[in-house]
Amino acid sequence: MKKAIVIVSAGLLLLLAVGLFLVTRPGPVGQELSQAQVVAMVQSNLVAKLQVHYPPELAQVGGAQVMLHDVRGTFFQADASGDFVMEQGKRKEVAFVAKMQLTEDLEKKFITNTKFAAVTPNPVVEKIGNWIHPQTKKLLHD
Repeated sequence: MKKAIVIVSAGLLLLLAVGLFLVTRPGPVGQELSQAQVVAMVQSNLVAKLQVHYPPELAQVGGAQVMLHDVRGTFFQADASGDFVMEQGKRKEVAFVAKMQLTEDLEKKFITNTKFAAVTPNPVVEKIGNWIHPQTKKLLHD
């Protein structure tokens, strides 16, 4: 009986550890874009998905402290002539990341985009993820 309890407990612990690893592992980072590039893609309707991560983080830009949002998503890749690049019969999506200072107008423009999602981290999962993958926060936020 004791042996069965130990085996079940060890199995559950292993399952929990694997689950946490899968949930908190870093995904592909994507192409780094500037704020101007992201705005141009939104205006050109090239953005397939757009996620703005809240709350913004304090950062130094040009000697001044500003609040920057982590913006992630995908855009439809276009060739030199402006035609969409096709891959297996679908428009090719390319992942991107950007650090952006959102003005009210820009935030309204993003929110009215039907491909917009606001993301707020679960503090418990974020702490566990930082504990399991301490380098992830540095990779994603540098």
